Amino acid sequence: MTLAELHPYVRYVRQVRTLREDRYEASLPFDARLFYTLRGTGRVLADGNEYTLPPGSLLYINAGVAYQLLGGEADYIAVNFDLTHRHSHRTLPIPPERVGCARFMPLEAVQFAEAPALDRCWYCPSCSQAGETMAALLAEYERRLPDSEPYATALLTGLLIQMLRHEPEPAARLQPELVVDYIRRHYREELTGEALAGVFHYHPNHISAVIRRHTGLPLHRYLLETRIRHALPLLEEGRLSVAQVAHAVGFADANYFTRYFKQVMGITPLTYRNQGGIPYEDRFF
Repeated sequence: MTLAELHPYVRYVRQVRTLREDRYEASLPFDARLFYTLRGTGRVLADGNEYTLPPGSLLYINAGVAYQLLGGEADYIAVNFDLTHRHSHRTLPIPPERVGCARFMPLEAVQFAEAPALDRCWYCPSCSQAGETMAALLAEYERRLPDSEPYATALLTGLLIQMLRHEPEPAARLQPELVVDYIRRHYREELTGEALAGVFHYHPNHISAVIRRHTGLPLHRYLLETRIRHALPLLEEGRLSVAQVAHAVGFADANYFTRYFKQVMGITPLTYRNQGGIPYEDRFF
């Protein structure tokens, strides 16, 4: 889905107060959430990360992402919404499901290739400029005028675009070193953009772009060359056959390993094995 198709439906807006002694269950929301802190300081656990929400902070949680209010004395404006109007016939608030429900499915599983920040969670500890929009959303929801729905959609669309333009907190950015380190430790496995997205909770396209910027190579090629690097000492030892080395470093097809090895190294793995390797300075990487 593209950002041009962003057309949020505001289902429910309310003011929420939490107290220090309050305890809430972890929940799976059927629709997306926005929490804006008016007063006090609260804490929210979302997607495995704990966020502190001082006054003026904003936290976005996509549909299907587990979250839990951890208490703390705070007043929020909270918005339940969809990123599209596909389920706008569901006008009443939809209670979240408890974490662990085997049959849970969010209303919509929307991802934006050019806006991975909307895929899971987005956090801004200092977003006071969003306060006016959140207050307007609350007022519009309570008025329930004939034009309240399109106006609320316009307000929320503007706020989401402002979110995407806001520089994210460094802690919320995807650190390329973490992805590269993960690939180096798991290169034998079947690693794809989708598999890495499941680990780091970013869109596959975003992960691929981060790897390309950091290494100069597309994800698929970086993974292949990582496997070739690990194949070199095994071939130099000469104890394993070419097919055994291929499987040891993550290639399911020994013929593909041979073709790609020759493309990178200029000789076949068998030749490389028989001559005991090539001088380091003559290698292609």
